[in-house]
Amino acid sequence: MSWTEIFPILTDEMLDAYQEQVTPEERAQLDAWLGVDRILNPQPASHLVVVSLFRDPERAMMEPSGAGDVGDLLFCAEDSWFELRRLLDGAAEVLARKDTALRVYLSAELAEFADRLTEAGCEVALMKGSSTSNNPAALWRFLALEEEGRWITVTHGNFGHKMIHDVERTEQVMAANLGGWRLPHLVGDKSHRLEARSYRPIHSAHFGAKGGHPTGLLMRALIWHGQRGTMPLGCSEGEGGGLGYPLEGSEWTSFEEPPEMFDHWFLLAALYPRLAFEGLLTFLIWQRKFVNYWYAVDVEYATWANPASEILFTRKIVTPDSPWNELSESGGVAVRSETTVFRRARRKVYEGSEDPLPKKEVLSFYAFKGDLPSLLEWTSGKVETKWWVDASPWLRSFPVGSELFLDRRYEKAEVVVCGHFFYKIDETVAAWAVARGLDPGEWKEGWIRKLPKLEGPLTLWRTEFSRQFCQALAEQPAGIRPELLLSAWMQQGKAIVQTTSAARMGWRLG
Repeated sequence: MSWTEIFPILTDEMLDAYQEQVTPEERAQLDAWLGVDRILNPQPASHLVVVSLFRDPERAMMEPSGAGDVGDLLFCAEDSWFELRRLLDGAAEVLARKDTALRVYLSAELAEFADRLTEAGCEVALMKGSSTSNNPAALWRFLALEEEGRWITVTHGNFGHKMIHDVERTEQVMAANLGGWRLPHLVGDKSHRLEARSYRPIHSAHFGAKGGHPTGLLMRALIWHGQRGTMPLGCSEGEGGGLGYPLEGSEWTSFEEPPEMFDHWFLLAALYPRLAFEGLLTFLIWQRKFVNYWYAVDVEYATWANPASEILFTRKIVTPDSPWNELSESGGVAVRSETTVFRRARRKVYEGSEDPLPKKEVLSFYAFKGDLPSLLEWTSGKVETKWWVDASPWLRSFPVGSELFLDRRYEKAEVVVCGHFFYKIDETVAAWAVARGLDPGEWKEGWIRKLPKLEGPLTLWRTEFSRQFCQALAEQPAGIRPELLLSAWMQQGKAIVQTTSAARMGWRLG
């Protein structure tokens, strides 16, 4: 059986029927969901990176404490919660690329955040309507594919610093003179993974393509035909149309309750049959347990549509050169090689708050009860690996995956911390600093000093250094915190300390 015998396709004849028969009322309703009101801060770049941004009021978890405080405001984009700041962090890396712009398709009720996005250098497509679920918001970003002569990378605002990887994939495909790249994947109930209904040829938040496709028209026609019953909503596995199954996310019965996975359905039925003829680079993870028959049917269709199409077999975890060539994996988390990981409860920030239960990916770490000095003392005699990590037990991994300190730059560090905090120097600390020969101008009583956050969500220690540090800490007078000693060593050139964040490695607290 061929691809077209198994999966339904929105044909050109269906597009003609929609344009001829759609009523003004239906057109207006579709436009309210999918129409762009205006573009703010337009950028002329030839490579356009796009995300959708909206908020689901029923699942809102936190609210901003002030008009300018957006760090704690959680949005829902493509079915995941994330901080606006995480999107802006990723945007900074994307915008640093040559001739590259980032466009945010912004839900109408979030118009107040347009200024924050444009100030960060983003282009903003302010939508005519709002979205209170994954769709139609997840469809909006595909509208960029209408733009002739531009390359489009479709990604996910929740990826933050990882967005750049999708951008680089598109750049590689541009150089190869293909029409785009994609990552096939499986969806829905795991018990159906060997059936055609689970297969999707394009990941809706992981692909790139050359613009010039009438995506707005395709979206409207697909919804319109689906509601009228003139678009097949299932797939067929057997000869003569036998073993037919409905495809999850395909039935948009009303405008009040769009299906969560309609964006996947749109890519399968409307866009992929057109992109395939442009020539695609397919990333296929060969380690997956369910690389089934439908992958083979898909590859056959793509190479038939355009013989220039290519397949790149890749591993689930990309492992660069040493010392990352033998990365260990703990509970599904990629861990720096030669590293032991401990989970240790930090002090409560709010009195009376309950400790959240550790997530499964954190339960694989070694449990340790005690404060930081106790852990330093214990690791000094027990840990034989080159590195060790002090991790909060209340971390949870993002759906796209997480890691622990894989950045090559940390090879030269003694300690890597997640952030800093400010500390007011008291009389005892000021006297201690003078006795150590530190610059009294920087350790004056009453002054505020920025200290590395050793009690942050994640800290990487070089084992050899931590043994020396533990011994020196035990010799300090009462009242001298580990962070003070480490700050003093930094000033004296005795410690190389680098800074990262849990979010950058794919983690969230709580």
